[in-house]
Amino acid sequence: MIKASLTSQNSTPIKLILALLLLLTVFDMPYGYYQFLRIAATAGFIFLAYSGFSARYRFTPLVWSLGALLFNPVFKVALGRELWMVFDLAFAVLLAASVFLEEKDWNRSGGK
Repeated sequence: MIKASLTSQNSTPIKLILALLLLLTVFDMPYGYYQFLRIAATAGFIFLAYSGFSARYRFTPLVWSLGALLFNPVFKVALGRELWMVFDLAFAVLLAASVFLEEKDWNRSGGK
């Protein structure tokens, strides 16, 4: 039952919400927002990676796993504000693009 609910269509709201949260970092937000963002992004990226691996996709689960590692609140990655903004915007673009592009296009195998 759980596997049936983990489709790319069900992950669209998660991708859009995460993209919006990441885009909000271009504004000067309070420190608590960034702590919340770390938790929300990590949870969202773990869900997206799991659902991608379950669907046997090749590329996007790796990208989402990298996002989960980068944004995790336990082992914080210390980057400068400018570099964090680059990662925030890059992942926001990837999340938004993955909504509009089909997963098959991102995860094509060379032989098919």
